[in-house]
Amino acid sequence: MRKFTAKRRTGKSLSGYKSKKNGQSAEDQVEQSAIYYREAGQAEILKRYEPYKRIGGGGRGGMFKAVYTGKSGCDYSIFLPDGRAGMIEVKSREAERIYISVIDELQRAQLKRLYEWNQLSLILVRMRGEWYLISYFNWYFNENGEPHSRKSHSIKQLSEIGMRLNFSTHLEIPFTSI
Repeated sequence: MRKFTAKRRTGKSLSGYKSKKNGQSAEDQVEQSAIYYREAGQAEILKRYEPYKRIGGGGRGGMFKAVYTGKSGCDYSIFLPDGRAGMIEVKSREAERIYISVIDELQRAQLKRLYEWNQLSLILVRMRGEWYLISYFNWYFNENGEPHSRKSHSIKQLSEIGMRLNFSTHLEIPFTSI
């Protein structure tokens, strides 16, 4: 009889696996919050999925083959009863700092365009289990409108440029303040 041998991971592979699990955990909490706000009639928060093209038919177990066709941009669309709408990009890290550049070019362009159109343009960050909501403008610029001289934000800086959110059964987002 053959014995089960656990898969061994390299350092890079293990790091990627942990990042994927951390990101999935954060998105699960956002999805939980989306359900809460939809049921309360306070917001519609919709996940935006990665674009793909189906290349193979449905086989056993409903599986099909597909290829990735490009980046989708921001993670979520948001719609509020007062008519405001926009996008949210979610980032999650188990570190002390988060690089400003984690927002890729497509996401940044979308957030910038929405900001210029006076729409919601938000970055939702989970750092070491704590959540922060930051506007596009505050992520990239200081109070004088000049680009930040730093390359990353610390947890303390996130609380200064954004707002810390509580999470009990959902993220407590003060929609009237954003």
